[in-house]
Amino acid sequence: MPFPNKVDVIVHVGAGRCEELPTYLATSAKRIILVEPNARLAAELRTRCNNEPRVSILAVAVSDTAADNELTEYNLPEANSLYPPTDLRKLYPGLRMLGQQSVRTITGEDLLKECELTSDQNALIVQAPGAELGILESMTESGGIDQFSYLAVTCAEISLYASASDSNAVLKILQEQGFDLVRRDNTDPDWPVLILHHNALKQKLADLTIKYQKTSDQLKRAQKDLEAEKEKNDDPDSAIFKLEQELKHYKESLSKAKQELSAGQEENKRLSAELSKLKQEVKKYKDELGKASGQAKQTYTDKNLENLEKRLEYLFGQHTLQLEQAANALGRHVTSTAKELEAGIALQQQFGRDLPSLEDHGAKLPAAVALQLSRQLRSTPYDVIIEFGSGVSTSFMAHTLSNQLTNGKSAESTELARYVDPSDDDLPKRIVCFEHNRAKYNGVLENLKESGLAPIVQLQYAPLVAHRHQGKEHLFYDCTARLEQLARILEGRDAHIFVWLNVREGEKQPSHIMLLPQLLQTLSAHSLTIVLPDALDSFVFDYWYSVLQERDLEYKQADSFGSSSAKVLYINP
Repeated sequence: MPFPNKVDVIVHVGAGRCEELPTYLATSAKRIILVEPNARLAAELRTRCNNEPRVSILAVAVSDTAADNELTEYNLPEANSLYPPTDLRKLYPGLRMLGQQSVRTITGEDLLKECELTSDQNALIVQAPGAELGILESMTESGGIDQFSYLAVTCAEISLYASASDSNAVLKILQEQGFDLVRRDNTDPDWPVLILHHNALKQKLADLTIKYQKTSDQLKRAQKDLEAEKEKNDDPDSAIFKLEQELKHYKESLSKAKQELSAGQEENKRLSAELSKLKQEVKKYKDELGKASGQAKQTYTDKNLENLEKRLEYLFGQHTLQLEQAANALGRHVTSTAKELEAGIALQQQFGRDLPSLEDHGAKLPAAVALQLSRQLRSTPYDVIIEFGSGVSTSFMAHTLSNQLTNGKSAESTELARYVDPSDDDLPKRIVCFEHNRAKYNGVLENLKESGLAPIVQLQYAPLVAHRHQGKEHLFYDCTARLEQLARILEGRDAHIFVWLNVREGEKQPSHIMLLPQLLQTLSAHSLTIVLPDALDSFVFDYWYSVLQERDLEYKQADSFGSSSAKVLYINP
């Protein structure tokens, strides 16, 4: 079947040397967009199309995630891919890797934005080994696949790379989106070309059917969940029921405290009126006493009456102050406790039975801080988490990441292997934790192994060593080599790094003022989110702000993180 002549825009992903270009130029297409990640081939295309105003070149790779940015080249050019090979070597025993190059990678949705399509009469050609399914899924999720009336997808019969892409999976998703298979080109039986046309009516019917089915399923699940939650929450032994009862109790206490405060204010008004009345009576008494006694007697009495007035005013003021302080303290305590209980309920609902403990050997992670920490890790795909000093936060963060990877598909859920078994050229485990106390190190390591969280946390014994800074020596974690390694791994990326500082009581503390200089020495080019205890001396924050200003780095001054017990500092936000 010939290539359609009536088409507005042609988009060719994985154009290579684009032997099809003469066919594209013979159509009525107003624009021809050739997408090629190989820098050398992209440069050749630009030279070749220099006098073709309709043709534009995008030197990018397209995948379902922008994190896939290493293009592997083989002695068989059509096998070049962003994904590691699996059965590809069985198909081509003589396959050899020629090298790798870092490329800019965008998603299918981002590609559609750059193409700026204005109609639905466009053509899409996909020749991206291993990435075909991811590209089409990305375009499908954004609704952009409907902008094409013609598709030609080259895809292997079986999955040859570390991805789920094969011709059957590709055909299935496109048929679900209303595309009809009009031809299957088996010139190369191992790499068939699927040619499809868009059937708008079929797509509309499919969309309505799916929408009806989803709505029906959601209604059934909602009714089932509602009944289950009602039974569970009505159970007096359930954790949520108990927390809700406690929250109700403290809210009632807060309401009672407010009523008492209001009553105290009314009492103050009454006392104020009585004091004013007493002053009038004292004045009247002074006037009468002055008439009845001599000047000497009156002077002596005036002095004593003035002292009495001052004493009454002082006692009245003290009573008012104590009443207000007690009411305010009670209100703050009840509000804080209620906030902790609300956070506890939210965590219970989020983790269910998998909720990790927030206490460890007397150290406690406030529920409000834990909830904010969980939300932070879930909302931002951090490249790596660095923790100074292990603690209850170590296992909580590991549990959060493990829970995120287990329940539902996250942006990084398909990349768990790279964190579990990293290579020398890959990222480390998700959490890098420095611990200077040997006993604590051994205990945390054992707990991580028992809980199955060891693959997520790289716990490193880092005794306190002397770091020289501005002519002074400071004791801080032996972490320089590890941070330098992270900097080399993240070089060339705009990485997001989460940093957590633990401060434990009753043991030798490192010089916390060294935290920021150590991070900036190696990681200042990246976006840093640093969470610290509010107990740090104010001069530490003042010094850090001066360092950031001296380096001309953007930052947001430390603000509360979940509660007043922790602060967060953003650098290069």
